[in-house]
Amino acid sequence: MDKDIQREIRKIIDRIEKKSADGDYIYRGEPETHEGSPYYGKVSSSLWREYGIEIRGFDIEIVQEEMLSQAKKHTGHPQHDLVADFANMFPRYGSETADFELLAEIQHYGGKTNLIDFTTDYLIALFFACDGHHDKPGRVILQKIEDINDMIMQPRNPRHRIIAQKSIFVHPPKGFMEPHEDDVVTILPNLKQPLLEHLRKYHAVFAETIYNDIYGFIRTQNIHRSAYTEFYIGFNHQDKGRKATDPEEKQKEYQESIEHYDKAIELNAEFKQAYCNRGEALLHLRKWEKAEADLITAKEMGLDIIASFRNDYTDVEEFKNINGFELPEDIAEMLTPKQS
Repeated sequence: MDKDIQREIRKIIDRIEKKSADGDYIYRGEPETHEGSPYYGKVSSSLWREYGIEIRGFDIEIVQEEMLSQAKKHTGHPQHDLVADFANMFPRYGSETADFELLAEIQHYGGKTNLIDFTTDYLIALFFACDGHHDKPGRVILQKIEDINDMIMQPRNPRHRIIAQKSIFVHPPKGFMEPHEDDVVTILPNLKQPLLEHLRKYHAVFAETIYNDIYGFIRTQNIHRSAYTEFYIGFNHQDKGRKATDPEEKQKEYQESIEHYDKAIELNAEFKQAYCNRGEALLHLRKWEKAEADLITAKEMGLDIIASFRNDYTDVEEFKNINGFELPEDIAEMLTPKQS
């Protein structure tokens, strides 16, 4: 990773840690800042963003109450009613807490509520700030707990993903909060991908640990679908490059494949095969340093890069014979099985 990028990452982390040192904070990461929209500057619930255009006298809580009333009709047979069961189990908490448990359940499955997800771990907030919209700035919001203590709610029966994300919910009466600019850390687009790599490598924070259930996969599937499309197009160009006999055409196809792999990785930073394929395409353009970095990344993510390389070449000697040049010694060693 470029040293200037590493310094910028360190500045972001240092700023969050320094700010957090003066009290207890919770954090929220947003991959898109909505600049120019009516939501810009606000930290808002998904329900408010859907219906909460600021009209005098409009109360977003009325919408949530009606939504909650309808949701209760879908919680199964009356004797298995989620809200009733919780109220019976914990009578001292009353119906308000039982309603919150149902809201947390709706939020878990991607439904719209007047809750706002925060986390107690700023590294997880950084992940959310970088996971998506790689052409736009993201942000991390720092919120001092003592300033909103009466809005904070925690589920008493959390799902696996809520535990993994160290989630805590804020229930703002108006549907939004307006943080001070000193409490917002902006993540520039060019830092998102490197930050995701940093979080994976040094803190074990990545998609599989954050979205650690099948519903998490479903929720992110649409986001990553475009990445799969770009990967397919890149693979198609790479295949044309392998088959091309004209050197100029070969170079052009490999360059095209790299551009589409770039887009696939921007859309899905955990796409290990895209890193590997991009690395292999870069080998053909003799961009050794970038190729090696991609192959190392794919290997660190758990991909068998030797098996991938062998889909096209028996060994590095065949690569040399077909393409007319040798691989650097360190890369050749990476792509050669260890002798037992």
